[in-house]
Amino acid sequence: MASRTLAVLLGVVLLAGPAFAGAAPQDQAPAQNAAQSAPQVKPTPSPAQATPAKPADAQKTDPKASEAGDAPHYEEAVVVTASKVEQQLVNAPATMSVISNQVLTSTPAQDYAGLFRAIPGVNVSQTSARDINITSRGATGTLSTTQLALIDGRSIYLDFFGFIGWDFMPINFAEIKQIEVIRGPASAIWGANAMTGVVNIITKPPREMQGTTFTIGASTFNRSVKGQTTDPGNGSSFFSSISHAQAINDRWSYKLSAGFFGTDPFARPVGIIDNKFKTPYPAFTNSGSEQPKFDGRVDYDFADGRSRLTVGGGYGGTSGIIHTGIGPFQIEKGSSMSYVKADYSRGALRAKFFSNILDGKAPALMAIGLDGKPIQFTFNTKT
Repeated sequence: MASRTLAVLLGVVLLAGPAFAGAAPQDQAPAQNAAQSAPQVKPTPSPAQATPAKPADAQKTDPKASEAGDAPHYEEAVVVTASKVEQQLVNAPATMSVISNQVLTSTPAQDYAGLFRAIPGVNVSQTSARDINITSRGATGTLSTTQLALIDGRSIYLDFFGFIGWDFMPINFAEIKQIEVIRGPASAIWGANAMTGVVNIITKPPREMQGTTFTIGASTFNRSVKGQTTDPGNGSSFFSSISHAQAINDRWSYKLSAGFFGTDPFARPVGIIDNKFKTPYPAFTNSGSEQPKFDGRVDYDFADGRSRLTVGGGYGGTSGIIHTGIGPFQIEKGSSMSYVKADYSRGALRAKFFSNILDGKAPALMAIGLDGKPIQFTFNTKT
């Protein structure tokens, strides 16, 4: 009896073995299929390094795939700065970072200095309330002469003076679609002004930002300096912006924007410089900055669906201290840079025209001329 029972149990085990053996792959199959269907996405640095993953509009999902239960398909961000043609970031033949609209809408930065400090390989220096310089692949000085900056392909590099006036930019953060930053030698394709890097700011067309957007903010900062006899108290800054965009019909669309940024003077060293000559720090009066801005754009989309004509113009004003190789100058209120532009595109064809008009005055704070008066530095150029 015992041997018959043992034979029955052995037969059950032998018959059940293939069933259990076949059940294991079925349990593992979903994991294997998920691994095979998962999208192969190239890793990207974290937003803290200013190279965020993809902007929301770059994350394309196939509806059919979603209905079938497959994972969404992610596409790489498209950039144009690396080789002057549209291509995916993964194929760009340059060392570059992309700041997406998602980062721009969530950043606590009030100006471009705070925004670019998070980008690896980019150096930011700020020597006054308005004087910002951004460089890459090199030491940071008071004037950056080899870094090019563009807004939709329009250069804002001041050729005659050899620097970029970041405070002359007439657009608000809410209008920017993405910012492309080249940090490698591939920037040389943009010319002599771009030997160490390129910053290309791409704005949204009116149809992508329809409606009204309003932003306001303020902050405070410490201005205590060792050696001061009186405490100047905390400084404060204030910014606001408003933009409105509308598509009138399937042909015409427009956008209008305005903004203002103002800040108290930053702290400056006082007393005696610790050297063998015991040189006192210059005693010129420190000042803050006021920066109004206005911008407008009109788009006309042709009936062929491939052509577009864009006409725009803007104004950016500033005031405050600028530091140069011959000392500091006080840029007076009312100094500004205006621009007008016209762009035509049809497929791969691009035709652009723009003019930058710079107008302002800046008396020297330390340099005195032969007449005993401060040297007057006049900004008056047309590019």
